[in-house]
Amino acid sequence: LPDAQVGVPYSMTITAAGGNAPYDLAVTQGVLPAGLSLSPSGELTGTPVGPGVAVFTVSAVDAFDCVGSEVYTLPVFTDPAISRIVARTEGLCLSANRTCVSVPFVYERGDTVSTLGAHVTFQLDPRFTLCTPGAPSSSIHFGTWLSAYANHTFQVIDNGGGSYTVDQALLGAPCGPDSGGVLFTVDVATVAGDGSGDITVTECRVKDCNNLPLPAQPGPPAQLVVSQTPPPAITDLASAQVLGGNGTNGRTDIALSWTNPLPGSVALYRAPFGSYPEYDDLGGAAPDSALAPAAPWTLVSAAAVPGVVDVPPVRGSWHYVAFLTDSCGNRSAVSNRTRGALDYHLGDVSNSSVRGAGNNRVGVEDVSLLGAHYGISGATLVSDSVAYLDVGPTIDGLPTSRPTTDDLIDFEDLILFSLNFQIVSTPQASVAPAPGGSSSKAIVESFELEAPPVVQAGDEIRAVLKLNASGRMQGFSAELAWDAGVLEPVGQESGGFAESQGGVLLSPRPGVADAALLGVRGSGLSGAGEVANFRFRVKREGDTGLKLKRVLARDAANHALAPDGLASSVLAAVPARTLLLSPAPNPARGATQLAFALAKPGAAELAIYSVDGRRVRTLAHGARDAGAYHLTWKGEDEGGRTQAPGVYWARLQADGQTFTRRIVFLK
Repeated sequence: LPDAQVGVPYSMTITAAGGNAPYDLAVTQGVLPAGLSLSPSGELTGTPVGPGVAVFTVSAVDAFDCVGSEVYTLPVFTDPAISRIVARTEGLCLSANRTCVSVPFVYERGDTVSTLGAHVTFQLDPRFTLCTPGAPSSSIHFGTWLSAYANHTFQVIDNGGGSYTVDQALLGAPCGPDSGGVLFTVDVATVAGDGSGDITVTECRVKDCNNLPLPAQPGPPAQLVVSQTPPPAITDLASAQVLGGNGTNGRTDIALSWTNPLPGSVALYRAPFGSYPEYDDLGGAAPDSALAPAAPWTLVSAAAVPGVVDVPPVRGSWHYVAFLTDSCGNRSAVSNRTRGALDYHLGDVSNSSVRGAGNNRVGVEDVSLLGAHYGISGATLVSDSVAYLDVGPTIDGLPTSRPTTDDLIDFEDLILFSLNFQIVSTPQASVAPAPGGSSSKAIVESFELEAPPVVQAGDEIRAVLKLNASGRMQGFSAELAWDAGVLEPVGQESGGFAESQGGVLLSPRPGVADAALLGVRGSGLSGAGEVANFRFRVKREGDTGLKLKRVLARDAANHALAPDGLASSVLAAVPARTLLLSPAPNPARGATQLAFALAKPGAAELAIYSVDGRRVRTLAHGARDAGAYHLTWKGEDEGGRTQAPGVYWARLQADGQTFTRRIVFLK
């Protein structure tokens, strides 16, 4: 019977079964607590008027005078029953991954009287069963409450229908604890699908050292959830370099962020893309997230939280995936795979003492090492042991992305060294945009090549590359083209323009000038000046063919400047000497071209003569500026009449000199 309290109305029904109704119930031995009475139908009601413990026998007589009896103990307390015995299911859940859970039954004390033992009956919801239903003692285990006492006893009774009684007590001295604890644990399994059910303490008794009752009552039902549905997968897992506060290992930490779709624990895994420094050249590929959590995936943290920082073991490009496990042990599908994240800065290739070992910053020592090997390619990278210099281009142009190595040390590498120069503690997002933006049509970066158009064998000439910059360019690569039959490159020097603004000028091969600012600032290259001087030896006389073959320009985000934002031109330099070039083609059918150069302004006359000295046609006559001139003779005289095939002479008179060239004219 539930405990009673002085001054509090009490009501409980005692029932009979096993005979033939109707039944008459009456107290046949002992007495009820004062203030309570028992009706023939079994209603025990009233208001107790004093504390104490009543022990009495109730007998039931059926319609044929058959009798059944039961002894009851009813404590009456002055104060409320402030101790509880309750099942604890917080954090527990049954699922396909957790088919059996251990539920503790806890004695929560509200008094400090030493105890002798406890009697507890509990009821499982029909969706639950013991993990060993045929052997209750294998699923119901002695708890810690009396475990320190060697004189304890522990009994389990199967009442049927999911009801069980657990009795534990101390046999003799010493008496028991004056505090609560875990009385016992119950291993529970499910016999139904998803849902929830209660585990309820239906009856409890606690005795003190004199075998007198102590106030205790069943706690509220405890709900246990059954769920075999996995939680949603994480879909926004992202990684980013930690650009400040890194350790001393010469590498950059990687921070991970995501949003948990439901509460639970997150297991984070890491896998590499290929191997540093050549990645895809060595057969690297993005790790298959479907293989996680098996190889090549490695556990980073079994209980990761957003913002966790990973320190990979070696330099590389790292991908991450995650799994969310809910409180029932259900694991989600694999998350999205992050983009590759580098745990080092592209261009960090020296620590000032060891080549190839970084110090988590890109400095002068790194750019110097790049310059010492600029322009090498292919197997030379391996033989020189400098494959780590091949950092560009990257998969998307960003200086924090994985290199798609091209086995060539050139402008693609220089621009990444430039963008990462001294970037160790501020994010790229803080870079101020270049004036006008990379798509601006109002601002044009103008390149100009000044070079002599015609030359004479044995001379050494110069071609000067000039730039008028508006501040949008972080760097550029300018490549010349020329007639290899006429010119042979012999060297080049910087014009000082890039260096004057805190940049460098490097050349991967003859006729190419690559320049970049070191570090990102509010404005790129700006102003006008000479970028480079290219020197050539003249192998034979003729038109040089010098021109700007290609110009690549990048802004502070490594974006290519739009073609309409670039302009290039060739400015003919004043010839070093006056001369007349050989006609071409020669022999000629139909027409031939004649070119001459004037080293200074003055009168010039170019005419065609026959072998007998007859003037056939005058192509040029009069004052002309210094420069190069190209004229065409179609084999006609002054009247436009076609001349007979044969040998003719071209004669130039200029600058006090006379030059002649033979022409063979064919039909």
